[in-house]
Amino acid sequence: MPHRDRQAKEYVRVVYGRGACTLHDLERVLGGPGMAAVLRGYVRDHWLGVATTADFRRAAQAATATDLGPFWAEHRIG
Repeated sequence: MPHRDRQAKEYVRVVYGRGACTLHDLERVLGGPGMAAVLRGYVRDHWLGVATTADFRRAAQAATATDLGPFWAEHRIG
């Protein structure tokens, strides 16, 4: 059981902790209004559908002329 508890804690730390940090860092790159536009458009386009990492990456990239490839690599988003 202790092993399973450690795995659950690691999952929460990575998914929720790093995910929030990644979104915060992306907002630094895109700016507040740019990030808000990405999120609004992403929610609109995927309402009640399947949301994928690739779709989110495309939406974010469409919001900026800056190549986000290094950003995704740095944040380990495949």
